[in-house]
Amino acid sequence: MPDWITHTTIGWIAGKVIKMEVGLVVLGSILPDLVKINHIALWFGMDLYSLFNPFHTPVGSLLVAGILALFFVDSIKVFLALSIGITTHFLLDFFLIGLTKGIQFLFPFSWERWRFNEIMIDYRITALAIIAAVLGYIYWYYKDSKKGRTEYKTR
Repeated sequence: MPDWITHTTIGWIAGKVIKMEVGLVVLGSILPDLVKINHIALWFGMDLYSLFNPFHTPVGSLLVAGILALFFVDSIKVFLALSIGITTHFLLDFFLIGLTKGIQFLFPFSWERWRFNEIMIDYRITALAIIAAVLGYIYWYYKDSKKGRTEYKTR
């Protein structure tokens, strides 16, 4: 799967393009990788992959996004922003060649994994995402400097 730099930069670009709270879209773009917590658990001799694997499915990620959104006053907008980030995450993972076994789109109804095998993961994808994010940042910095920002309040 793409590295976190690629996920966060694509999430940032998506948040800017659709004019939603960028921080929440970026959080959503790395939310499915909660399964990586298992790497820390392995240091302590515990294998929690089966526990965290459902978080790397659309249903599991959207469930976590729904729970997180409940902590905000405008929970529907927060849930939508997180969902956009989750969508970018799965789109990036879906098109990779061989690095992942695929995405369990129909979990919990099917354990079958799907992938399209079009993009080979290497440093060029990350470099391209960083260049796009820097160019986007320069563009939106000057564009947004004249506008006020919307802040989301916690409950």
